[in-house]
Amino acid sequence: MLHRLSQHLKRRSAGKGLAGISVRVASSRHFRHAASISRALRREGDKGAQGVARRTARLLREKMAAGDAVIALDGEKWVGFCYVSPWEGGKFVSTSALIVRPAYRGRGIAKRLKIAALKQCRKRYPRARPFGLSTSPKVVRINEELGFVPVSYGELTRDPEFWKGCESCPFHGTLMARRGRSCRCVAMLLVER
Repeated sequence: MLHRLSQHLKRRSAGKGLAGISVRVASSRHFRHAASISRALRREGDKGAQGVARRTARLLREKMAAGDAVIALDGEKWVGFCYVSPWEGGKFVSTSALIVRPAYRGRGIAKRLKIAALKQCRKRYPRARPFGLSTSPKVVRINEELGFVPVSYGELTRDPEFWKGCESCPFHGTLMARRGRSCRCVAMLLVER
């Protein structure tokens, strides 16, 4: 399914002026972008509307070095980013920090990043169940198009380290007030077809 979607996006992208934008697995070669991506995630989180958790440049470099991140580039400039993280010994894998620079939004880059992240997930963690949390209606729509379905928080990883990542989200207080049962985020799990 991901291969079909990837081919479909390539055909659609040609008419959107995305010919010069590449999406690839990030590596140490992309470390120089980590601080800028981290600042962009912080700005989005500070807006509060998207519920974006903060991610340090150090964490982003670690994800790049491990082969767990994908990056969209317009020449040498980063225009989008996403990474994956395994949980519970690879039983689950989350997609996180999906971001596209404002000037590049609305062109299908977020979906291309998500597909690339899921392909990398399948390559590195073939038995994992991909999931994500988001308050963004656009991300929820992308997830649905890729085969994710809304689930209860109880169907996601129980790994406390994953939930620690929510602490930097503007909506963390809501999550804690509801005793971890729900928040503003929609929990979604990939259902393979």
